Amino acid sequence: MIHLNRRYYLRGLYAAFRWMINPVSEGGAKQVPRARIYLTGPQILKDVEEMRQHPVGARLLRDKPDFGEACQLKNLENMPEGSFGHAYYQMMSAPGIAPAYLLAGLAYRDGFFDSIDMDEDTRWLLERGLFDHDPSHILSGYGTDLSGEMLNILYAQGLNGVPRWLAFAGPFGILSSIIIPKVGWKEWRRLLKEAYRRGAQARAHFPPQAYPYEELFPRPLSEVREYLGIEPLPEGFSTAGWLNGSFLGRKFATGFAPPKKKGKSKAKHNAQKEEEPKPDVPALSQLVIDRGVHWRDFMRAGKECQERLRELAASGASSERLQAELSN
Repeated sequence: MIHLNRRYYLRGLYAAFRWMINPVSEGGAKQVPRARIYLTGPQILKDVEEMRQHPVGARLLRDKPDFGEACQLKNLENMPEGSFGHAYYQMMSAPGIAPAYLLAGLAYRDGFFDSIDMDEDTRWLLERGLFDHDPSHILSGYGTDLSGEMLNILYAQGLNGVPRWLAFAGPFGILSSIIIPKVGWKEWRRLLKEAYRRGAQARAHFPPQAYPYEELFPRPLSEVREYLGIEPLPEGFSTAGWLNGSFLGRKFATGFAPPKKKGKSKAKHNAQKEEEPKPDVPALSQLVIDRGVHWRDFMRAGKECQERLRELAASGASSERLQAELSN
């Protein structure tokens, strides 16, 4: 049982190290919430207490809106042009982007999230935090390429109240520091420090745990940033292409973990499978959700169950049939 009133430094550092080895994989992505919970449990409890004293935060804790549901594309696609929600929709509907819950819900894999000892307010806030990474890119202005991701991580560290020394000396800060984009070391360090400062400045203006995302999505993005105290980036700022030709950038984008060796018969079998068209897993997962299975229940199910649900949804199974499979 994990208790949030203490920090699990060894577990947290181990989770962060596993993320660094292969940050773009499913195995790497599920380490991020683990590292946060292991290392910042007492701060999370403090955030809940601060929410109870904040007018917006107290209302959110009372109503407990489902942020995961608000992040569904079907609820974002009709947001006004130029709004926060419309910008988020454009990012999440781009080709190759997985639905938000597929990454956020990895915290439920292996029973991790359900093993934490916490009250309902804390559980709700922690689950809400599983979905705030992608919207943070929209608010901070940093792109989703690797350079933008590194800057957004430092921004998030400042926003979440991580001490400056720990933000830069911890695993995420070290990773950001060793990847040097084409702007050069000196300028890159300046941008990392600026990203942290922008996050810390926004935190001082409005506590991030009390962001009323559901109410902010329809509002103009510039207005939302002003309301939350987020300093805008210079017009035209972009990190796209900054790591073209970088060996470290390429390795972090594809992962350092070596591929597992396969036996001859298994390799031959896999070679035959590769000739067949691969199923669109995110699209089939979304189809399961669209048929009435809640994303939380879907993510709690094991991999084999998820695969069967995708197959059933692809064959046109009804919501009742999917629910029955989930209950087996």
